[in-house]
Amino acid sequence: MFKVLLIVCTFNLLAFDRVWFDYDLGFGKFAHDVDDAYALTHLLLNHKNYEIVGLSLVHGNTTDLDFQKKQTQLILNKLKMKISVFKGASSKEEITKITPAVLGLKNALEKGKLKVFSSGRLTNIATLVHFYPHLIKNISELVFLGGRRLEGVSKFKGKINFPDTNVDGDLAAIITILKSKVNLTLIPVESMHDLLWNSRVMDETSQINSYFKWLNKKSKLWKFLWNLWPRVDGFIPWDLFVITYETHKEDFFCEKNLYVDLKYLTNTSSHPLRADPEKKFFLTVSKKNQSLYKANYCSSIDSNHILNILKNWEKLR
Repeated sequence: MFKVLLIVCTFNLLAFDRVWFDYDLGFGKFAHDVDDAYALTHLLLNHKNYEIVGLSLVHGNTTDLDFQKKQTQLILNKLKMKISVFKGASSKEEITKITPAVLGLKNALEKGKLKVFSSGRLTNIATLVHFYPHLIKNISELVFLGGRRLEGVSKFKGKINFPDTNVDGDLAAIITILKSKVNLTLIPVESMHDLLWNSRVMDETSQINSYFKWLNKKSKLWKFLWNLWPRVDGFIPWDLFVITYETHKEDFFCEKNLYVDLKYLTNTSSHPLRADPEKKFFLTVSKKNQSLYKANYCSSIDSNHILNILKNWEKLR
């Protein structure tokens, strides 16, 4: 009996994911998005389901990594968690710089398999795979917020293509990751078009506990800005759905080993405050247009996904 119990416990330990989250926290800066805070919150609340090995910060929503670290620590303190936080690249030009984030990730990979989640620019991860290619085999999966279909791109409300800012923000990093042949899973913005974090959802989360009441209060300006553009009630918490891929994978419809490449195409994306060029590079996936590279692609998420998240938070409060 003891031997059976020992075998079961050993199997569970081996099956326990070791995870790393690389992100660009803008939460707390005026008129910046808040979804990284939602992603970090979900990751921390579900910490008993995996081992959180480390958190790393990268340029994107803000290049002020000291601010990002301070805000990360604020959330960690509120949730009474202690996780190592590493500062990474503060610009795409630092792709050749071995930052504390790169060293932290290197040390984690040297100890075994690691699932890496990236909701920001891929600069830190690209630096790691460039300087330490022997560790790529220990990245069991790289889950990245980015990409779009080459054929038949889905539009938000039938009229808006959101920009793929994580791709736009560091093309060199995208190329490095593709060439590394790492096991890459793309979770694109088009998969999230029907998942609005609206007034009803915010009211429900406020009832969970004081932490979520605080988080909602800090999210009101961002919700207001979405009401101005693209004129909807609520916002899409993009980065949250990168992390929920770990906890609610059954809600994601994903296809394996599609062709993926950077394509120079007519720019069909729009942004209220940014004038993009007429043509630019897009990270595209296709079943037909062959490429040297492949990735997994999650084209849609179950319409009940937000409800499932709320049930999870209510259970873990």
